[in-house]
Amino acid sequence: MSQKKNLLVPYITVFLSSGFIMTLELVASRLIARFLGSSLYTWTAVIGIVLTGITIGNYLGGRLADKYNPKKTLTILFFISSITSVFVVVLNNMVGNWEFLDYLDLIVRIFVHVTIIFIVPSTFLGMIGPVVAKMALDQGMATGKTVGRIYAWGTAGSIFGTFLTGYYLIATFGTVEIIWSLSAMMLIMSLYYGISFKFSYVWLVFLLSGIFLSSSSQSWATNFAVSCYLKAPKKDSIIYEDETPYCYVFVEQESKEPDTRKFLQDTLIHSKVNMDDKDNFLYFYGRIYRSVMEFISEEKESLSALCIGGGGYVFPAYMERRWPGSQIDVAEIDPGVTKAAKMAFGLSEESSINTIQRDARNIVDDLYRDKMAGKQVQPYDFILGDAINSFTVPFQLTTHEFNGKVKELLDDDGVYMFNMIDVFLVGEFLGAVIHTLQQTFDHVYVLMDYKMIDFLWDRQTFVVVCSKKPIDISAIIAKNYRSDPCWILSQEQLEFLEQKGKHLTLTDNYAPVDNLLSKVYRLQKINELASAMYINAVNFMKNSEFDRSIEYYRYMMEMNPDTTVMALNNIATILVSLGDYNKAVKTFQDAIEYNRSFGYIYEQSRVYLNLGVTLLNLQRQAEARTNFNEVIFQTDKILKDNFYSPNTHNLKAQALVYLGLYDKAEEHYKRGMELKPDDFLRMFETVDLLRRVGNNDLAKSLVQYNIDILTREDNAKAAEKFVIYLNKITKK
Repeated sequence: MSQKKNLLVPYITVFLSSGFIMTLELVASRLIARFLGSSLYTWTAVIGIVLTGITIGNYLGGRLADKYNPKKTLTILFFISSITSVFVVVLNNMVGNWEFLDYLDLIVRIFVHVTIIFIVPSTFLGMIGPVVAKMALDQGMATGKTVGRIYAWGTAGSIFGTFLTGYYLIATFGTVEIIWSLSAMMLIMSLYYGISFKFSYVWLVFLLSGIFLSSSSQSWATNFAVSCYLKAPKKDSIIYEDETPYCYVFVEQESKEPDTRKFLQDTLIHSKVNMDDKDNFLYFYGRIYRSVMEFISEEKESLSALCIGGGGYVFPAYMERRWPGSQIDVAEIDPGVTKAAKMAFGLSEESSINTIQRDARNIVDDLYRDKMAGKQVQPYDFILGDAINSFTVPFQLTTHEFNGKVKELLDDDGVYMFNMIDVFLVGEFLGAVIHTLQQTFDHVYVLMDYKMIDFLWDRQTFVVVCSKKPIDISAIIAKNYRSDPCWILSQEQLEFLEQKGKHLTLTDNYAPVDNLLSKVYRLQKINELASAMYINAVNFMKNSEFDRSIEYYRYMMEMNPDTTVMALNNIATILVSLGDYNKAVKTFQDAIEYNRSFGYIYEQSRVYLNLGVTLLNLQRQAEARTNFNEVIFQTDKILKDNFYSPNTHNLKAQALVYLGLYDKAEEHYKRGMELKPDDFLRMFETVDLLRRVGNNDLAKSLVQYNIDILTREDNAKAAEKFVIYLNKITKK
């Protein structure tokens, strides 16, 4: 009996150490999510690195067990494990801010991050099992039975640690608190096996101090903890935060007047809201949702909608206000998101919105199953998606099978809309999504923010609109252009994206969404740096430091080759201002050729226009006319799909002026200014050109046209600016 009692100690020891490892593994994925998101790649790295550490630890632990006294060895192992567990928090806060890691490929970045943080503690915890097994075998029991029980208790500890952490600890205490608790328990185990080990008591003092500093709300303690990387720095602007079972959710106040807030989950901003004007959507996709919905349902008193993902509940709350009495279902698996929206993002506690706290795929599957079984299922007028972000993509919501079920749940006039993030010039994920949707829906439209048309190399939000019947998207944009300026992707652009996505159909069996988005992650930081280079180049150009400006444009091209066309166009423009026309012509031609060799001709009308003007300066009129005609050809292609593009109308108007076609130039100028009458810079470009070619009467007439529009719209401030300019050119 005494021998069995003696064996109980090693059984409990291996049970606890195995539980510690699994707790650490689950907490690991949550800790790194704030920096890397949560995806297949992060989970693969965490599981793989922890298993690697355990493997190395098992090997080394076996060597130690044969050479040293097990109890003394366990004292040291638990002691070191306690220290290295705390360093998980420290290293995560340090490594997460190492900028040089941003240049690595997504998989490599995650692998390096996870390895630095978790390989050491998992190795030392992995060493405990073999030492405990040796200690149990020293009791003289049968070898097979003893080893089998050690393995069984270890596995039981792993199971217990997994369920306890996943179902209770993370939601109750949060990840950092769990790490501190693990460290304390490991220290207790160290003290149990070696009371005389004096360094354990020294570490106890440091551990208690660290716990105090990390949990204290006093400013001096918080500042000290942040400086030691025991805590991540917290912004004063964060007005609500919580660690839910699914993510770290927080609400940050962007400005106080007006009270503008943003809603974040892990690394992504999901929504913004003006608390004083909640119907004024601050995010592009929200404005598009509203434009489509109001155009289609303007005369309806109520509607039915399913929102996939709650986000900040900004749009579901808008529908509730706009169409009272509507059936608004929100599939939001995370109760913490709903709580945050009510506590800090304006969602009323009395809201009639029906929140279903289950995975959206399960909800759609159940509704589809009920419909196929002949049960009464009310069709939805709209199904809206807000569950896909750049790095954490629920693949089950992107597949052909899911799309088919969504279509069945829609009314005949119903619309399925969702937003997603990609880089146009990468486009692998977006292209695969488009191709997959086209296998189900007869009509698929893709829209992007008009302001981003010149930054196709940068990450941006796309809105995908699907329907059984055709939708007059152009009419929707025409009606709402001032408040919802957007760009409708043409058929040519959609085909380009499908090629980028390799015409892949995403299915439940094969949907490699993480792989399709890996380039987007790598480009994110690169694009931030390229954008910084662009800002510097523009500032140097404004200050007439042309050599420095060209230098930074070249840096930008090296940083991100997708910016080459823009950079070369601006470099050539600088060369024109320096009088180096021949070199400028060559640079403009390089920009056009680069774009052509890239395989996609996006809006490069301005490059052709600038090239034509430069050729005029060289007295090469015939070549100049060829390029002006190319501007007409390019802009006609663009306006065919995006007639509501003021910039394109303006470029075409300038080309027509150079060709002497003033009547047509006037027509397109007026169309562009009707769309955006307060754009003084765009007006100046065309009017100044008319004055330079000697058509002063038309120039004055067009400025007056702008003044009349702005006066009718009660935009006195903008109108005054145009009046001053008109008086100036009239006097001349």
